[in-house]
Amino acid sequence: MLEREVKGSIEEDEMKILSDVYDINNLREWWMFLRKIEKIDEENYRAEFKVFMTFKFHMKRTLGSHEVIHEGTMSFPRAYFRFIVETIPYKKDKKVDVIIRGQYKGPLERLATLPMDIFLKNFFQRLTERYKTKTEEGEKQNILSLINEQLEASREYNGRIILHLDECTIVFKGGKVEEVSCNGLKGDDALKELTKKENAKIKVEYK
Repeated sequence: MLEREVKGSIEEDEMKILSDVYDINNLREWWMFLRKIEKIDEENYRAEFKVFMTFKFHMKRTLGSHEVIHEGTMSFPRAYFRFIVETIPYKKDKKVDVIIRGQYKGPLERLATLPMDIFLKNFFQRLTERYKTKTEEGEKQNILSLINEQLEASREYNGRIILHLDECTIVFKGGKVEEVSCNGLKGDDALKELTKKENAKIKVEYK
């Protein structure tokens, strides 16, 4: 299996980075070689890449407390692709070390090293450009920190943690985001809306 990685640092809230990488709408801009992307449900989607040949993967995405994984398979010809973004936050400020990994097994694997390196480096460049001129207000940082704390807490809790921010709700289970709803929106759109919250009324339930 081909495995490549790039590393770097970004000045942004860790949860904001993870939620942006989890959002498949951002992948349209950030994934080089991507031709089409189609959402199936909250976790699953289809992605078509053009690198030497056309690859049509059935993908599944996972949002964890310190990483996002996009993982997919193609049945014919048989192929496997895994994309991982791992975050390591600094203790004293909001600077975050980021490790971006790509794994591939399938046709033309011996030729895929250079395209994979380009793919990963381009992704990191697009990601850093996203936050280059952005600043976050204190209240918003508190909301994002709260989300990250509950995500982390759900790793140890045997059940669901439900975080209410005004009319918005985010459900955590086993260190993952299980469901998000906000202002009538679901999934990625709801997550974007929720991370914009400031001075929200907060309630946490354990079920």
